[in-house]
Amino acid sequence: MQCLTDHLAAWPGPGDSAWVFIVGQFRELECAVRKISHAVKDKCDVQELTLSDIERWKRNPRMMTAAARAALRSSLRRFGYVEPIVVNRRDGRLRIVGGHQRAELLIEAGVKRARCVVVELSEADAAALSLTLNNRAAQGEFAPEAAELLAELGAQVGAEVFAELALAELQAGFAAEPLDLAAPPAPEPPAATVSCPKCGFEFEP
Repeated sequence: MQCLTDHLAAWPGPGDSAWVFIVGQFRELECAVRKISHAVKDKCDVQELTLSDIERWKRNPRMMTAAARAALRSSLRRFGYVEPIVVNRRDGRLRIVGGHQRAELLIEAGVKRARCVVVELSEADAAALSLTLNNRAAQGEFAPEAAELLAELGAQVGAEVFAELALAELQAGFAAEPLDLAAPPAPEPPAATVSCPKCGFEFEP
């Protein structure tokens, strides 16, 4: 397959140094994209795995309340399996890096096999990835517009679905902050002035 820079080089351009420079820049960009693409492919792959063959990480740093687990179950039922489990392959073993709760709920629902993102990482990198996947500090925050979107969804999907997906709890976080009703500070009294007895000019001492 002919690459983009080959097309550019063959195209009847001005044939001067500027054109050569543009083609060179495109060639460098194309090489960089290919390197990134290859790096990503080397790091992970999507495969369908038997869930019973995947080990659970005993040091999984995530925990989930019964209410949160119920919301996740409702999400899986309503939207399906849209976020694959992340699995690390190391020394011939498969172990979950991200998605312990999803895996448990899928097995609970009778699912035998599921698509998983398979990575090949060291123990340290796998632990770092597990923490990063759930690190709120690396996920950003909701913009103020989310409050308006939540209000619209509440009317569209109904209170029952809104509660099942724990969106009501999310909406509560956008509650308006209480107004500061404290009395404003009293203005400072004007500075005293002194008048000249001869010309009447006023000035601050």
